[in-house]
Amino acid sequence: SSSYKPRTIENAKADITIAFAVDFNSYGEILTKNSVYRNNKRYIAIDANITDITIDRIQRLINRVERCPLNEIVINIAGNGITTLNGKLSQDECDEYVLTFLEGLVKKTTKTITLIRSGGQSGFDEAGIKAAIKLNIDALTHFPKGYRFRTVDGEIYNKALFVERFEK
Repeated sequence: SSSYKPRTIENAKADITIAFAVDFNSYGEILTKNSVYRNNKRYIAIDANITDITIDRIQRLINRVERCPLNEIVINIAGNGITTLNGKLSQDECDEYVLTFLEGLVKKTTKTITLIRSGGQSGFDEAGIKAAIKLNIDALTHFPKGYRFRTVDGEIYNKALFVERFEK
């Protein structure tokens, strides 16, 4: 489908969804949260308005992940796209933000993260897949038909450009 909704619903079937956002009231964030809860899965919100990533914030994430009864987990990285971020964070800043949280999680959790999935959109989705690749965790991207993704300049339908973002 060229719609974002089906992939959001599919990704919400992961054991844990970590949503990074500056706006948790966007259509996408509401759909994500509701889909996670409909699947009886775990939802963890990370407020990206707070740009200071402290050991305490990472530890709170670890504590919430540790409550999952499974030893091997699939994580969905969700969150605002670059257009919703509206200049508050650049793609590079999103990449560093998510990598810092996930790196801290991987180092300290007793869980084995077997897969990180996302919708592969710009912003935090893209950052999640890039972090998985850097941390040598299997990654899965559910993307809309035609490799549709949004940039600050508008929508793009191009497989080469879609894939290129994850090869850097």
